Amino acid sequence: MTFVDLDTVFTFSENVAFKSGNGKYLGAFVRNGLPYLQFSYDQPNDPRVAHEMLTTRDGTVCIKSKHYGKFWRLGNDDWILADANDPRGSDNTAAMFRASPVDINIIALLNMSKTWYCKSFTHSGFESCLNAATQHVDKDAILEIIDLGKN
Repeated sequence: MTFVDLDTVFTFSENVAFKSGNGKYLGAFVRNGLPYLQFSYDQPNDPRVAHEMLTTRDGTVCIKSKHYGKFWRLGNDDWILADANDPRGSDNTAAMFRASPVDINIIALLNMSKTWYCKSFTHSGFESCLNAATQHVDKDAILEIIDLGKN
């Protein structure tokens, strides 16, 4: 039996964009043929920034890049890639996240495999890409959720 703290369960709009403190939106970014996510887009209506948030029965969320048609997961060097199959009903914790509330429409995302928060991170030639890089919520881990409406 799994117990769920109902105070931590959210209802998310299915079609969302994520905006970081730098004012940029998170979107599809290909490097070396791999589907990364980068905070580099200026417009919420850019098709590369649309994502689907799907809540599981235990309150974790699985996030699908609408551009790639694949789910986010923890990859090498803790970069978040969008190349996973639907993890719901599986034990693929690398593709599951917990949304921690910060404020209204503001969250931090904890990767359930590493149990570190995802943030905008610059390292090894990657600039402002999503990475499970911090144990604590810092300014670069705070994400604004933008409701994109029904698509």
